[in-house]
Amino acid sequence: MDKKKTEINKDIKNLQEELDQALLSYAKSEEEVAKLKEQILRVAAEGENFRKRCAKQTEEASKFAVNNFAKDLIDVLENLYLATDNIPKEDLENDSALANIFKGVEMTKTTLLNIFDKHGIKRIFPEVGEAFDHNLHQAVAHIEDPNLNENSVVSVMRAGYSLHNRLIKPAMVVVSKA
Repeated sequence: MDKKKTEINKDIKNLQEELDQALLSYAKSEEEVAKLKEQILRVAAEGENFRKRCAKQTEEASKFAVNNFAKDLIDVLENLYLATDNIPKEDLENDSALANIFKGVEMTKTTLLNIFDKHGIKRIFPEVGEAFDHNLHQAVAHIEDPNLNENSVVSVMRAGYSLHNRLIKPAMVVVSKA
């Protein structure tokens, strides 16, 4: 009976050791599963961030793809402004052919302005007396003007333009000084 008891105790001890080993192995497996879950979540988050960055870059690329083309068309629009702004009104009243040409140029200018507006291109043409803004304007000269505050726009040499609120050409202005 003692021999049997000893054998049973030995078996219990062996089973206990096996159980301890199994519990230890289970705990290690649980830790490994937790680490792997964390890694999966990080990889998924990185993938989502990458997807968002790519989508933003694609959106910006398509938004500003017309940048160089717009710069070229700005010169055309400015020439149309020059044409319409420099024809004396009395000449239009006296010459019907000139009046018809003026109307055609005016219609072309309006069409181009509508296209610019549709694509997010805005003309920057500051008013006389408006405060100089280095984000939108480029000072080409400073002159004294007692009628205006210091750093106010005295005149506009060339209009500026922005594309989706990003400056592509600053307005060239003359600025007042003290």
